[in-house]
Amino acid sequence: MLMEPDLPDRERLISLHSSNLFDAHCRALRRLTDGPRMLPEDPELIAESPLFVSFDPGAVPDVHWRNAPAALMPYLRHTGSPHDLSHRLVDHYEARIPSNSVLRVAAALSERPMSKKAVLPIWRETDLFNEVTAPCLNYAWFRLKQHEVDAHFVMRACDIYTKFPANAVLFSSVLRELSNSLGKAVGRLDIFIDSAHIYRIDADSVRAFIATQHAAA
Repeated sequence: MLMEPDLPDRERLISLHSSNLFDAHCRALRRLTDGPRMLPEDPELIAESPLFVSFDPGAVPDVHWRNAPAALMPYLRHTGSPHDLSHRLVDHYEARIPSNSVLRVAAALSERPMSKKAVLPIWRETDLFNEVTAPCLNYAWFRLKQHEVDAHFVMRACDIYTKFPANAVLFSSVLRELSNSLGKAVGRLDIFIDSAHIYRIDADSVRAFIATQHAAA
């Protein structure tokens, strides 16, 4: 019988299946802050855990983010500088997820629908030594089904309160772009994050946001 290893609370995977992005964001914040989880070793954080989120991106607006950072600003409303952060996100991904790369992955799936190699690599070895422009996304993997395309995005880290919604919207747009090129519907979007975290500086804002969502429920 396989036994689950006795991991510290901060290393236990949080797994969420949501109907939409807004619900996924709220539930991720609640799970990160609920219960007697161990405090992160990083003194700048109040919560940290591996996180798996799966949701239907169909209701997410089709955001044309390349060359248009302002398109991401509505999803960065919890930050102090949505204008600057939206430009940083586009700078991170514009050169690494160009349309021609997405089309090449689509062509590979069209040629071999059962392929397990439909990977869009993002991370580069030189990113190890670059604190400013290193992207949080490592790679994206796509699976072609009969009528739709699913995607699995793997991130090394993500600030769940301030940056998760904008990243998820951007990933949804990439999945939609690939699905459209294959003439398929958009399927499930899975996001795995090694370090899903909340910064100590945002602690009061996160608690207030969660309380507001409880009151509205």
